[in-house]
Amino acid sequence: MLHVRSVPPPLVNVDVHPSTILALLRWDVADTGGYPITHFTANYGWRTPSPTIRRPWHPVKPPHQCHCYIYQLEPNSTYQFQVWANNKLGEGEVVMLEGCTHHDNQEIELGRHLLEGAETFDTRVWVAAVAVVMGTLLVLALGTCYALYAECRLPLSKRYLRVPTSTASASASQSSYSCLMHPDDQETMELVPNIILNPGYHDDGQTEWIEPDENSNDTTTIRLKTTTRCATTFRV
Repeated sequence: MLHVRSVPPPLVNVDVHPSTILALLRWDVADTGGYPITHFTANYGWRTPSPTIRRPWHPVKPPHQCHCYIYQLEPNSTYQFQVWANNKLGEGEVVMLEGCTHHDNQEIELGRHLLEGAETFDTRVWVAAVAVVMGTLLVLALGTCYALYAECRLPLSKRYLRVPTSTASASASQSSYSCLMHPDDQETMELVPNIILNPGYHDDGQTEWIEPDENSNDTTTIRLKTTTRCATTFRV
C-alpha cells in the first residue's frame, strides 16, 4: 500500500479576535501530511493599500499548538495575519486573514493623560529634590558621628562629680565641695556605712567558716582605717 507524505495542508478554522492593542489568533489542524507537526509559524503586519506594495511582516512563534497572542498593535488599525504548520518536510500552506483592532477612546484618553507633559518635563526638578534629601541625610549622619566622637574624646576629669561635704564653720544650709568622685564610686561609698554596721552586708557568701574557739566565739577582727573593730559573722 502506497503512503504519500507531504508538507502539512492548510490549517482549518483559522480566525482572529482583535481587541484594542492585541489580537488572539486561533486555528485547528486537519491533517499533518504524514509526518508529525514540529511547530507553527505566524506573521502579522499592516494592511497595505495596494497588493504590489511589499508589507513588512513581523514573525511570531506560537508557544501553543492551537492559538497565540499578538501584542503591541495599534488601536483602530487593520492588520493582516498569516499562519501555517511545519513538519519534517517543510512549511505547509499559508492561511491569510485580516482583522481590525478596536477604537477605545477611554484607553486613548487615559494614555494621553498619563503622558501629558512628559516631553516638556524638566528632570532638573527631580535631581534637585534628590540632592536636598541626600544632603539632609548626610548632615544628620555627620552630626551623629561628631557627637559620638566628642563623647569618646571627653577628658576623664570632666566625667567626675564634685561631692558636697559639710564643714564645721559653715552653716547647716551651706556645704563646700572638697573632693571629686567618679559616678561609679558612688555605689561603693554607699556600701561603706552598711559594711560598718553589718559586716555580713554584701558578703555574697564568700567568707570562710571560722571554727569556734574554747569560749565558743566565732568572731574575726576587721581593721578599717587603722581602727580595730570586732564584727560577728552569723552563719545559719
